Amino acid sequence: MLSKFILIVLLLACVTPQSHAQQDSSLFARLARSVTDQRSEWAIAKKRIVPKADIAYYEWKSRKSSVAAMIFIKDSSDAATACLEGFSDLFGETKLTDKLANLGDENYVWKRPYPKGTIGVDFRKGKIAVHIVAGNISDANFFAEMIAAELDAT
Repeated sequence: MLSKFILIVLLLACVTPQSHAQQDSSLFARLARSVTDQRSEWAIAKKRIVPKADIAYYEWKSRKSSVAAMIFIKDSSDAATACLEGFSDLFGETKLTDKLANLGDENYVWKRPYPKGTIGVDFRKGKIAVHIVAGNISDANFFAEMIAAELDAT
């Protein structure tokens, strides 16, 4: 779903030294379990965690659909905001005027002209920035809300 090049560029753009590895790996594990607990038809297809940078990448698949999420835990809400603001330029997203009610401290819905039909949600909750890529807005919304609910539980 995300090319390796884009993934590497994003990692380099948002990586700052962190020291929360043990707590964050627990959060990442809960996020992964939460999806399959709520919707058993979704299975993890890819999982990459960079503990020293506090970054996680997940891709879930269900039949012909897939959703990817990148989660960045930053040192402060300002750093998370800067990371969130960089997503649209980095990924070539077009921000839509749509916002999702009660999703994090700030959020936006976006689309990409390539691959056709790619849409997603980016949001920030405290010092965590999340980038979600999906084939349809329904899946993007579900994953955004599920991840945000898990963040609220921490």
